[in-house]
Amino acid sequence: MPSRIKIGHDLGMSQYTARSNTERGQVNDGGPSQGYRYVTKVSDRNEDGRTRFTFRIHPDLKNEQSEFFRAQCGNYHPVTSPNGFIGVAQLRRIVLQHEGGTEGGSHYLNYRIAQDDDSNNIRAGAEAALQLGGTDEAFREAVAAIVTARFGRIDAANRGPGGEPCDGLAEKDGSTADCIFNGQNNFDIEGFGFQSCDGN
Repeated sequence: MPSRIKIGHDLGMSQYTARSNTERGQVNDGGPSQGYRYVTKVSDRNEDGRTRFTFRIHPDLKNEQSEFFRAQCGNYHPVTSPNGFIGVAQLRRIVLQHEGGTEGGSHYLNYRIAQDDDSNNIRAGAEAALQLGGTDEAFREAVAAIVTARFGRIDAANRGPGGEPCDGLAEKDGSTADCIFNGQNNFDIEGFGFQSCDGN
């Protein structure tokens, strides 16, 4: 994230990192399932780490000494001050909700819903894979394709079915169904700086 927030910069960001490892076996007992290949173990880890969802917010949203923090006036009101600015505590709450909240529109909630859907669940997909005949390499590739497709669907859901929650606008509260507007962000506009809270 940039060290100084300017218009167009992200106030928060989230990332879904997908990792998996599968172990496979083959039935060799001479019975009716002889020769079938199957998945014996699925893990959300591999040598590169583990599957995780992470998010962060810009440090200026927590730094009381930053110009950006102090410029969020909190003087917006839809009737009496429609051109006012959002307050920093409210902006911080909205950005945290947008990236990692557990209600309304958030990247984390989109991720969790997709992850909990059996049609996207990595373990469920890999453990259902069976192959009679062929090589272990062909079976490994088939299982990898199942896992990759499910990771892709979860990643797409993380970004949201229609793109960014609340169109990616930090001044809109994603914990509400209609993304209620809470006042503009007071950004440092190149060459002009922040607007004054008293309108001067």
